[in-house]
Amino acid sequence: MILLVAAALSAPTDPGNAWHLAIGGLEQDHPERARCRAAFAAGAVWVRRLPADEELPAGAGLDADDRQSLADAAGLRDA
Repeated sequence: MILLVAAALSAPTDPGNAWHLAIGGLEQDHPERARCRAAFAAGAVWVRRLPADEELPAGAGLDADDRQSLADAAGLRDA
């Protein structure tokens, strides 16, 4: 699901984690991440509803990690 990829790619890079920096680069070099997180946050109501959507195609179920990735991208810490 493209939303899961977008959520994963929008995750902020931990500046204290050498692996994250090597893979994702510095946060200030990727302003698109913040814009993507803002888009998820703007649609947080829909992001919160997505895991319960019964009309998702068969096999597109979201596991706990998928749900957490979407919630993190949308700034939904309690989801």
